[in-house]
Amino acid sequence: MSLYNFPDLLQVAKERKFKAVGSFNLHCLEMLPAYFKAAKATNSPLMIQISTGTAEYLGYRLLVDSIRSLSESQQIPTCLHLDH
Repeated sequence: MSLYNFPDLLQVAKERKFKAVGSFNLHCLEMLPAYFKAAKATNSPLMIQISTGTAEYLGYRLLVDSIRSLSESQQIPTCLHLDH
């Protein structure tokens, strides 16, 4: 499962009868497993947002690869949003 763009993630949410999609701020990579565990438990799509400063600090490649890997291994439709 690859990362989704937001319109496609919304479509997944609608198909699963969700009225909203949670978007969660990421401040460090250690937060990721909990987000995916909660999404898996609720069969929810997941939107992760991160500031440009934090993304630069963590490294864009590491960030995207980590989220993509968890999305694929957990089968969670996921969107990554670079917040302002």
